[in-house]
Amino acid sequence: MGNEIKCAISDSLKKIKADRGMDVSLMADLLNIPASTFETYLYARNLPSLDTVIRICNQFNYPINDFFAPLIGHATEQALIARVYSSFGMLPEIKRKQVYQVIEPLIQSMADDLPDLKIAGFGQKIRILREDSRTTLVDAAESYGIKPDTLKVLEANQRLPSISTFLKLCKSLRVSPEYLLCNYLTYPFPVDNGFYFLKPRELAALAEVSRRLCRQISE
Repeated sequence: MGNEIKCAISDSLKKIKADRGMDVSLMADLLNIPASTFETYLYARNLPSLDTVIRICNQFNYPINDFFAPLIGHATEQALIARVYSSFGMLPEIKRKQVYQVIEPLIQSMADDLPDLKIAGFGQKIRILREDSRTTLVDAAESYGIKPDTLKVLEANQRLPSISTFLKLCKSLRVSPEYLLCNYLTYPFPVDNGFYFLKPRELAALAEVSRRLCRQISE
């Protein structure tokens, strides 16, 4: 897994480097790290910290979901959001309004039920999603492949995990990197980040309800 992560990060960095037309020295200067250190990430000899990856994505305006794309094996929230937009896009405007009038109270009730998630940092989101699945801290830690004390520290928002642990969390919680880190990102979101106020299972339900309503109204 470690080599797979190194290679995926290397590929993303090479793509950013090619897209921006920058040399190693300039990219390293912008990130305030030694060029020799940046080269170890670029050529898959070492793993950056998660904080460094966040700085890379922010500095070069690169979506963190794209950065980790080869390592995420499940549908992201963006895919679910795309289903919602796709369902609406197939309807004429008047029918689109009819559907929205039906689902607007649903969206609002979901958002009102999650005051903590609206302002949650990385650790709080992990805790909220874990409690939503009715999983104890000990059982969750075991499923994530980490120690309970480590999970306790992460949920307290005292530090960010290693990239390896972070990717395990994304996989276990079935969320994207951007979902967990949206409060740390400064680049423009590719979608309305208001959707990240919803839990993934609620977002999936919203996508399915939208699809069914749009199909019924269009018939």
